[in-house]
Amino acid sequence: MSVSDRCGSPDRNQRDGEPLTAQAESMAQESNEWKNGTQLKTKDTSILQEELDAQTEWDGQEEDTQETTNLVSIEDWKALPVGEYPINTESPESKTISFCDALAACDMPKEYAESLSSDDLSKYAGNYPFLGHILAYDSIEDGINSLKEKSTVFEELFSRSDCDEALLKEYRNMSCDYKILEKQHDMSASGYLKQIFLEAYFGLHYGNLSDEESEMFLEEYEQKFDERPEDKKDYSTATI
Repeated sequence: MSVSDRCGSPDRNQRDGEPLTAQAESMAQESNEWKNGTQLKTKDTSILQEELDAQTEWDGQEEDTQETTNLVSIEDWKALPVGEYPINTESPESKTISFCDALAACDMPKEYAESLSSDDLSKYAGNYPFLGHILAYDSIEDGINSLKEKSTVFEELFSRSDCDEALLKEYRNMSCDYKILEKQHDMSASGYLKQIFLEAYFGLHYGNLSDEESEMFLEEYEQKFDERPEDKKDYSTATI
């Protein structure tokens, strides 16, 4: 797939619904309902809007710059810590390049993606600079499916038989900093956006998990929910 095919960003008019993930106690019975859309329950929906604006700040820039498929080389990727992208919204380059070029820079070379373990790919998946775009689609399923069309990381990871195992490990190892979420309204830096993605992914794929994996996921989900501050319990999730 060419860069021009990948660089289409979600239509901002699709942001009618708010994102959500599934309640642990209903996950086993209602996982199929994820395919109908999701909604985040929060008192401060401006957090979501700020995150979407930050993740699409490249959208308003001129896109008539020369398309660059080799903006970042394999050597550049290899020089970075696992899970880190060469360009993100905080990078100085993000202010000077087009959205398409930024997307291309974050699209890992296929041969390098194929050489990585699924555990490493899952780290890149959770840190994808455009992860917030999954919240802009009509359903969370459409949003997650769009990732493999924009990024070789997701294309490669989603094709592997141990994808669920790797993402479950990433979910169990991650944490959300609710102080950052509250003070800075930053869903990416706080880890909350990664948590939304992973919980939504397992909501959609819950039926494919083994008994052991589903038990581990539900246990971890409930623990993460219990760890939230009382005033952040409204960041709960539910199917519609």
